[in-house]
Amino acid sequence: MLYPLADYGLDCHSGGTSLDYVPFISMRTSRDPELDRRAFAFMKAFGMPTAMIWDYTPDMRLSSPAALAHGVVMLGAEFGGGGRVSIDGVKKARRGVHNILVHAGRLPPEDAMGGEETEIYELKGRDDYVYAPERGLFEPFHELGAWVEKGEPCGQV
Repeated sequence: MLYPLADYGLDCHSGGTSLDYVPFISMRTSRDPELDRRAFAFMKAFGMPTAMIWDYTPDMRLSSPAALAHGVVMLGAEFGGGGRVSIDGVKKARRGVHNILVHAGRLPPEDAMGGEETEIYELKGRDDYVYAPERGLFEPFHELGAWVEKGEPCGQV
C-alpha cells in the first residue's frame, strides 16, 4: 500500500459516462481536527469555485477513508462527466494541481497561479443525497448547477 509512504493524495475524475458534475474539489472529514485543517487549506489552495466537504461516507472501502486512516491529506476532484472532459475542466485541473504543489512547498510561492473564490458545501448525511426510486432514464428539470428549493422537483425518472 502506498498511503503509508505519502503525505498528500489527489483523486481526479471526470464523472465517467453515467454522471455529469459541476467541476469541484473535495475533502472528507477524518475526525482528526489537525488533518482536517490541513486538508481544508489544500482544498482552498486548489482554487476551484466549488468545494465539497464530505462529512458522510457511505462506503469505507473508498480510497479517501483509507488515506485518512494513514494521516494522508486526501482531496478528490471532478472535472466533467458524460464520458468527456471540458476545456474549462482541464484548465481548472492543471491550475489546481499546480497550486497545491505550491501549497505543499514543492514549487516556489511566486509560481502560484491563483484561482477563483471558493464556495463551500457540506454534505453531512444521507439526507443530502437524492436517489432514484426506480430504474429508468432521468429527465432533469434544471440545468446542472442550478439551485433547487426543498420540495421542488429536480427531475423525473
